[in-house]
Formats: sequence, structure tokens, C-alpha cells
Amino acid sequence: MRRQRTPWKVELSLFREYFREDREELHNDCFEFDWSNVKQLKYKKSSEEEVKAVVKSAYKMIKEFYKSQSGYGKIGNIFSLGLNQYTEFLKDVLEIFDGTNLSVSDADRFFITVNSGKKGPLIPANALIRF
Repeated sequence: MRRQRTPWKVELSLFREYFREDREELHNDCFEFDWSNVKQLKYKKSSEEEVKAVVKSAYKMIKEFYKSQSGYGKIGNIFSLGLNQYTEFLKDVLEIFDGTNLSVSDADRFFITVNSGKKGPLIPANALIRF
């Protein structure tokens, strides 16, 4: 007699106590942490709360983009997004859209602006990290 195999499930595995990304509570905590660390730019016609609401609505997509793209640009042992990888991604995206609202040179300027002034052991120079 053979014991029937139990199908693999996260709940039965050693990963059962890991934080699951599909939990809304974890998603909100990550967003608030990232928002508190993001370099605040000046908004011309919107309040900070309006901008925060728009970014939060797209946060899951932004986080998935970061996870996929940062794997290409690891600096040391820190997953990050370098300028070249960022520019290549934008060229692909701008082919889909008309490119009238955002140009590659504008995006490069944003990259440099956002990346300036923040350095540390977990924040590599000339690369974007999640926040």
C-alpha cells in the first residue's frame, strides 16, 4: 500500500509563515513605507494627497514592474534599476504610447533628480530602488 501524495500548498509548506504579498494589509504597509521615503517633488496643480491617491491606485503595477526590472540591474547584493535599464524600458513603453506627454530625455532628468541626494549602504548611487 502506498500513501497518496498530498498536493503541495503554501499552507502546508515551510513558507506558511512568510508574509504573503497578496495580503492587503502588507500592501498598504509597503506603500506607506515607500511614500514616506520617496523624494517629494513640487506639484504644480495637485495637492500631495491627490498625487498620493493616484500613485496608490497604481502601486501594485509599479511594484510588479520594479520586481521584474530590478532583477536585471543588481548592484552588489541590492536589487535596483540602473539608468540604462530604466531608459530601455521607457523606450519600449513610449513605442506603445505616443510619447507626447513624456519624452526619454524628460524621464532621464526625472531619474537623475529623484536619485540625487539619497545615498547610503542600502541605497546605491545612480540607481533606483523600490521607493
